[in-house]
Amino acid sequence: MFNLRLIEKNDFGIDQAVNFKSWADFSIETDQNYSVPNLLYPKLFNEKDLGVNILSYSKVKDDFIIVKLSNFDTINNITGSNFIGQLTGDTFPLLKMVGLLDLIKKSYNNDKVVDFEVRISKNEVLKYSFHFKTYCEGNFFFLISKNIKTHNIRTQKHNNVFKNYSQGIFFIQNKKIILKNQAFLRMEQDNNYLKPFTFKDIQFKDISNGEWLRIYNELINRDRLFFEDIIVYNNPITQDKAFFNAYFSSFTRNDVPGVKVNCVNVTREILARIKYNEFLENLRIVQGIGKFAIMFRTREEFINYSSEIYNILEIPDPSIIPEGADVLDDYVPLNIKNAFYSFVNNSNSKNDSLSFTYPVTTFKGNKKYLTSNLFYVSSDVGNPNLDYIISVIQDITSSVNNRGEIIEANNDLQKLLQDKEVLINEVQTRINSNLNIIINSLDLDLKYYKNNPDLVIQNSINRINSIALIHEYIYKSDNLNSLNIHDFIKSEVNYILNRHYLQYIDRVLDVENIEINMNNIVPLGLIINELIHNSIKHAFDEEFDKALIKIKFYKKNDEFNLIISDNGKGLPEGFNILKSENTSGFTIVNSLVSQINGELIQIDNLNGCTLKIVYPVNEYDEGVL
Repeated sequence: MFNLRLIEKNDFGIDQAVNFKSWADFSIETDQNYSVPNLLYPKLFNEKDLGVNILSYSKVKDDFIIVKLSNFDTINNITGSNFIGQLTGDTFPLLKMVGLLDLIKKSYNNDKVVDFEVRISKNEVLKYSFHFKTYCEGNFFFLISKNIKTHNIRTQKHNNVFKNYSQGIFFIQNKKIILKNQAFLRMEQDNNYLKPFTFKDIQFKDISNGEWLRIYNELINRDRLFFEDIIVYNNPITQDKAFFNAYFSSFTRNDVPGVKVNCVNVTREILARIKYNEFLENLRIVQGIGKFAIMFRTREEFINYSSEIYNILEIPDPSIIPEGADVLDDYVPLNIKNAFYSFVNNSNSKNDSLSFTYPVTTFKGNKKYLTSNLFYVSSDVGNPNLDYIISVIQDITSSVNNRGEIIEANNDLQKLLQDKEVLINEVQTRINSNLNIIINSLDLDLKYYKNNPDLVIQNSINRINSIALIHEYIYKSDNLNSLNIHDFIKSEVNYILNRHYLQYIDRVLDVENIEINMNNIVPLGLIINELIHNSIKHAFDEEFDKALIKIKFYKKNDEFNLIISDNGKGLPEGFNILKSENTSGFTIVNSLVSQINGELIQIDNLNGCTLKIVYPVNEYDEGVL
């Protein structure tokens, strides 16, 4: 014979008992099931020493729908669909008889903690003793229980279970880390700068140390069930940062309260997002000129769009878009949407780009034409789940609608603009080429100057500004195939020197008034940008007397000649511009020169540095053949 007794822990509380014959009488499965809320069930399982029951009040039944969690050990991917809700009174009739429903109704209605104990004996020998506390949050009611009778036995077994757990875990007592599992020790070994990780190293991305100590005390006192945030560790020697997604919960060991911490190293993921945000900011200028939006996502997760997408789709309030949703999904045709997600799931190094054009109806009901250019980028860590997709979305409505006017205004492009797709493909090609140049240059700078992010960012801004200037000339020009090199070089040189307030550097330009093929203008403009900035950084200082930069551009026979010189300090002795693997600047210059099938020549000069680029004239260079 079993005996069930419920004891409320106050002087005038409930103390009732009932006898029963078997466990089948204690817990009963009923035919009536109720829906279960989809809460963070994995977090509720993290503390083995506690049982957690979730209840929600049913006004119709005047009872509580209960979800029993303490009987499960496997926590991966648990959601509300894994459980069945049933009425507490129907499921536990014996507990109802000894006053459980009365207790939890009192706690629920008054929003107060109720403390009670349930004891189960067999033949007058105590078998189980559970200590319960109630806890309300929102519309949900929690019963937190601890098996007092078997706690010591479980504590002895706890270490072996703890050491083999897959996540990094450590225990804190009295503001000291007393135990670390093997996974966390491996984290320390993989990240040498973490070892040894102490309580003082626990700092957070978004909260102060004082706030953390307050939360720690709440966990110790069981005033808080759990806490989650990102731990940020700053290496005092290398200044590197490590990021850990951490989940904190209360525990007791040897009758001393403490805090258990489950953590996962998310450094690579967070640094990747930081790198992406910096990259997106550097592209902001180009985006404004070209009126296009940038989308970034991994295979599994949509990240975000740049803000221009809301202007393209005429969405007045971006906050109406649900968090984590791809806003374009609701506007593109179904076949385009299917093609997009097929690329997201199946793209690889051999299938790394895709472009398509399609009509949309905007939020305000207007019809527009958009073009999307998709690019696949492999992750540096070899994890395909961290590969990411960049999509460039451009509004080409005006180009499509005004095709006839463009043909009339541009006689030189009359044949090319017979079909709107020609202009669309031209725009796509230039965006693709410019983005690849920016990405490749950024990757080179990160390789050479990985410890100098400010220099990497500044170099990227300089190159983007150069491309932005080219775009400005393109959109002002009636001719999309060529550009006047005299006007462009004059504007670029003046822009660079004036932007850096370098009034002490004189400039001399000797540039012929000729049209240059548009396909060569971007690499040519970037070459000029790199070499002028090289002179600014290395040839002069502010005390240099009569600093001078000369630029000459002319055609001789079937070749164009670009000469850039300064009267500064000159190149270091023995420096070979064709074998300058240790500098990203000349590596980029050599790459750009080869793009136009040219040759980079160093001219010996006793005063300063003189470099010459020679490349062939082709049939698309107007007015020179």
